[in-house]
Amino acid sequence: MRAGTRADLVVSIFLAAVFVFLAVEAGAWDYRSALFPQAIGVAGLAAVGVLLVVLAVPPRVPDRASGSAVADGPREPAGAPPPAGSRDHVRAFRLLAWIAAVIGLSWLLGQMVAMPLFMLGFLRFEAGLRWLTASFAALLTGGFLYVVFDRVLTVTWLDGAVYRWAATAP
Repeated sequence: MRAGTRADLVVSIFLAAVFVFLAVEAGAWDYRSALFPQAIGVAGLAAVGVLLVVLAVPPRVPDRASGSAVADGPREPAGAPPPAGSRDHVRAFRLLAWIAAVIGLSWLLGQMVAMPLFMLGFLRFEAGLRWLTASFAALLTGGFLYVVFDRVLTVTWLDGAVYRWAATAP
């Protein structure tokens, strides 16, 4: 395994556990309600599998001919630790924070509100898109999810804690 991938491995194992739990937990639900979580669980497991294969395959380093225009410098051994100042752990924790944010938003506000908000935040702050572009993509995706899952498949969406609290308030 390549050096510097420990954080990727930890995140991959965590995500695999989350996706397995998601698919198994949704297995006892009604077909229409289980469709979305099981699809996400299976697709997520496939993505984690691809990531683990990519991490396991060593990178190809092209051989440089001696006397080339590029100076031949000392090569690092294949098992060398990452260079000082490596930010892999920070990247891993940021990804885990985004996952926790979408789960927390889904619990607090409900899935119908959480998905576009999560997409807006992720596209703006992680991908660096402008507010207008990120807002348009989030609204378009939110509308697509609403039409497909609410209107066509009639999937029951998770109501958020705020909605449940407001519905039971006197």
